[in-house]
Amino acid sequence: HSTAPVIRPADIASEIALAKRSKPKATGTTMKFSVKQAGRVSLGVFSKTQGRLIRTLLSGESLPAGEHEVAWDGRDNRGQLAPAGDYQWRLISSTGLTARYITTIGVNPPGGENPVPSKSWVGDHVGAGIVDADESGVYVGSPMTEGGRMILNADSAMSKVLWSRPQFYQSGRLTRVATSGQHVFMVHPNGKLRRLNRDNGHIEKEWQVQIDGVAPSDLDAAGSTLVVTYTQKHLVRLLSVESGKTLGEVKLDGAQAVAVSGKGEAYVSSGGTIFHVRRDAAPRQVAKLDGTIGAMDYDSKRKELWAVVNGHRVVRLEVHQAFNGKPKASVSDRAANAFGLPLNEAQTYSDKPRELGPFEPTRFAGVYDIAADLEGGFFIGEPGHAPRRLAHIARDGSLIGQWFGGMSFYISGTFDPDDPSRLYGIAPEGWINVYKIDFEMGKWTIEACYQTGRLGDSLFPFTGAFRAMRRNGQLYLYHRVLPAVIRLDPKLRRAVPVAIAGRVINHGRTFIQFAGSGRDGYPKPWVAAAEHHGFRDLKAAPKLYSWADANGDGKFDPGEFKFYPEAKVDLSFHNVGDFMADGDYIGTGKTNDPHALVRLPVARWEGPNKDAPRWDWNRAVRVGKVIANNHGWGSPRGLSIGNDGSVAVAYQAGIMIPAHGQYEGGGWPEAGLKGSRVLAFDEKSQPTFAIGRQSKNPSEANTGVLFYPMQTTAGPNNSVIVNDQTKQPAQVWTRDGLYVGSVFDRRADDGLPDGFYQVHGDDNQGCTLVTAKSGKTFWLMPHQGHNRLYEISGWDWKRASGNISRPANSDKPREPGSGLTAKYYQGDKLVIEITEAPIYFERFGKERHADQIKPHYKVIWNGFLETPLTDRYQFHSVLGKNEKLAIWIDGRIVYSAGLKDQAQEPIDLVAAHRHRIRIEYINPDGRAELNLLWSSRVLDPARLPPDRLYPSTPKLAIQKN
Repeated sequence: HSTAPVIRPADIASEIALAKRSKPKATGTTMKFSVKQAGRVSLGVFSKTQGRLIRTLLSGESLPAGEHEVAWDGRDNRGQLAPAGDYQWRLISSTGLTARYITTIGVNPPGGENPVPSKSWVGDHVGAGIVDADESGVYVGSPMTEGGRMILNADSAMSKVLWSRPQFYQSGRLTRVATSGQHVFMVHPNGKLRRLNRDNGHIEKEWQVQIDGVAPSDLDAAGSTLVVTYTQKHLVRLLSVESGKTLGEVKLDGAQAVAVSGKGEAYVSSGGTIFHVRRDAAPRQVAKLDGTIGAMDYDSKRKELWAVVNGHRVVRLEVHQAFNGKPKASVSDRAANAFGLPLNEAQTYSDKPRELGPFEPTRFAGVYDIAADLEGGFFIGEPGHAPRRLAHIARDGSLIGQWFGGMSFYISGTFDPDDPSRLYGIAPEGWINVYKIDFEMGKWTIEACYQTGRLGDSLFPFTGAFRAMRRNGQLYLYHRVLPAVIRLDPKLRRAVPVAIAGRVINHGRTFIQFAGSGRDGYPKPWVAAAEHHGFRDLKAAPKLYSWADANGDGKFDPGEFKFYPEAKVDLSFHNVGDFMADGDYIGTGKTNDPHALVRLPVARWEGPNKDAPRWDWNRAVRVGKVIANNHGWGSPRGLSIGNDGSVAVAYQAGIMIPAHGQYEGGGWPEAGLKGSRVLAFDEKSQPTFAIGRQSKNPSEANTGVLFYPMQTTAGPNNSVIVNDQTKQPAQVWTRDGLYVGSVFDRRADDGLPDGFYQVHGDDNQGCTLVTAKSGKTFWLMPHQGHNRLYEISGWDWKRASGNISRPANSDKPREPGSGLTAKYYQGDKLVIEITEAPIYFERFGKERHADQIKPHYKVIWNGFLETPLTDRYQFHSVLGKNEKLAIWIDGRIVYSAGLKDQAQEPIDLVAAHRHRIRIEYINPDGRAELNLLWSSRVLDPARLPPDRLYPSTPKLAIQKN
């Protein structure tokens, strides 16, 4: 007979009977309402005078059509009694939002996007820049990958992806890919050389090929010949395709790009000179090009060499038709039988680098690699230069095809408010791509590319979100992290700065800015302005400044700067702000500031067209009182402004403090939060609500909870859309604080896999939505490297309201609890009986009762629980390996973990009533790691408060916890 403790998670009839004898008394006021059509329903109580949300009673919950009633216990969302008086209840009902996938902006992989976005294409920090081809297809890689694919194989027609591989953990970096026709080779900056199976991408062998810590600069292969170069070592090595061992080496100063031309032979560049190399002879110079050669490839069919010069010019080279003035044999014969024959430039492509502005696809910029397509044309990769693409170019220089992506992390876009088919953004960091979208066909093209990240020698932000706004008929892009304005000028082919207000840095980088290259590391225009204004000592210059293009020339004239030595209010310069209709910038306050917002006014509009806002730091004010608990470390994040001037902002609390949520379960990053809210303020910056609650439970997604809220935006029907970084990319609330639902409540019946209608990953940042004049609403789903585009419908929810009052009564003083009756069993033996709260694991705390009992043991806590408000509650836990737990309320099993049969049932609990609670826990080995938590519709997950626990046997000694 086993004496090991067990837990049987079944209802307890005797305790159910006892609970029925002491039913809670009806308290509060009841609201009756009808729902005409089944769907989501939200209900809240509001103050009549200010319209502020007092209590959330229903949060997007599914109700059938018919009559319903809900009681209010007179308490607010924190469990405090609301003042006696008259209130209003408001209700919305919705059949749900519906998403229809249109296309993906920023990436267009062969064969269409993968249902899992990270599997669609290569790269994210940089794009597809590495390429090689053989008879079986095209091999594409990215020099830097974090979350996406590092290498993939597409068919020769570039019509589908055959296989792909995720990042190999070599700091996410890849130097070059080469196919020998039988194998595929990858070399990394740490010197790791891998041989992959050509048909499936599986690793066959890998070797370390560093020389004294120096990794290869380039790699190429053909048949049995594998060649690497070491620029720093001035060396070319031939390696065995079977063992990776060195078969031979040749000294060559500055050896860089390599292209295998035959068995044991290769062309190798040094600067602009090309040498023919083989292991049994000295290198022979065969061509000299004007510039620096960065990449080469050899077309074995046509016996010709392709070279990339100065990052933009592509040169096709052939063996001379005549040598020493005498006719020679065929080109193929000479290339095969003679070593070191001279090459001539047969054709040049993109003699000038592609300019910014309107996009010209047959000109090149930032080319990293080249591959002959074996049909007379070539592929090039432009991984870092906007728009980031792999291009297929025909022999005559025309464009065959181009595949874009991956773009930078944390990218987003902004729609032209007058023409939503034009989108700005979704580009490499520091750039803007201009897209033209065909919503009906689900297609897009890139019209132009502009660089913004180094404007003013890094005065302007290099990344972050823009908002497109029009003034005097001209489109401007307003930066939402740092108040700044640019306009895109296609004639000048550049982004023209208009105005900015901020501060500078002089070393490294922040989230949005680099240091400059001027004196002491400051941006040159700022240095000139500081000196102009008498601040020779740059460290003494006020860091807050503004600049407005007063004369309209787009240049940073020192006299156009203004410094603010007396300014008292600053911004966080990290989170996302927005702009009022009058141009005032609303940014976020700093961490733990009692105000969530900072308003930076426009003093006047300058410039010939009155389009340059002069923001005035002397008049900046803190506004928007925070009405949410910061749990010791609170930070407002992204905010947005509605058409009525109201402001909504995501708010995170208890950030990364162990005692405030980090060890309460959940994944990154929401494990580091204790409380999350969406805060709202009216047009006068008065608070109107604090809604949502923290969750770390994935099953609660799309129920009105928040995981790691990042950004907000204004939506149709006076709504607020919240971007939650992890489990739910777009949740919708009304402007008065009622939860509507998720953009993925329902999906179009389009036959696409479910992966197109799910959030992927845990780092989705961005919140972009627009409603066209047609009435259709389009939303960009954030993801690393690109955004999916959807049409979202279902914005016509129904409203109802009524009056309600809270009588002038008050709570009786509550006697604080002392814990539950605890009984610890070792096998069948009762070892400890005491009054205490349940074990709550503290990382650096002591093991409870370690001097009296050792695992394997079971503990039963019994007694009563009194809740702070009447609401629907649920329990969850964090357990150590092999630990087991079950919870009963009023005799019914509501939660279990670690058992074969798992239970997790929400339960309605009534304030000022003592509900029976029973907790059984088994610790089989080691230190007890139990963390037991509860939450309600409005209360964040937290440990059971010991002062709300009452023992079943009151005379036991009390264990302090």
